[in-house]
Amino acid sequence: MKPSDIIWIQNIANQALGKSLSKDTPLHAIAKNMNLFLDELCIQMTEYCSYFNELIREGAPQATCNVFRIGSPRPGLMILRDRDTLVIHAEGSRIRCRVVQVHAYNEKCINAMEFEGYVTKEDEVHWFCLNDNQRVNPELVAKYYLGQFLAFGCCAFEITTSKENNTAQNNSFTSTSV
Repeated sequence: MKPSDIIWIQNIANQALGKSLSKDTPLHAIAKNMNLFLDELCIQMTEYCSYFNELIREGAPQATCNVFRIGSPRPGLMILRDRDTLVIHAEGSRIRCRVVQVHAYNEKCINAMEFEGYVTKEDEVHWFCLNDNQRVNPELVAKYYLGQFLAFGCCAFEITTSKENNTAQNNSFTSTSV
């Protein structure tokens, strides 16, 4: 079961037992939900990579990817494939996915997407991609981002500079739900 499913079942059980549900502040709800989102995203990506490696190991062992859980300084996941790297980590109250290409001692960020949670009027946390203002969940992010990365590597992503990426993020989303 996914971590969010466990919490959902626990809340139903508490209601059935007549226990009241504690109400979190919006910041606490987002922080708690961010950990769940990141855990589910990392679990799904790890499982997808493992299955991908099983399928190609015999025919193209050089095309397999290596998956590493990272915990410091930010929790997340790093996927290495040839000279391309996909990094997913928590950064403040956001989750960030970066595709990086490494040559010798140079690192070039090819693309970055950020996801941020917002509390709705119903006290639910919904996640949005700041690049295009689309609502996302861990499965959508894993399938899109990892699918592109495994199929095409860095070539699948538009090259953006940090300044262009930050400007696009700042102009693409306005929040009225917090």
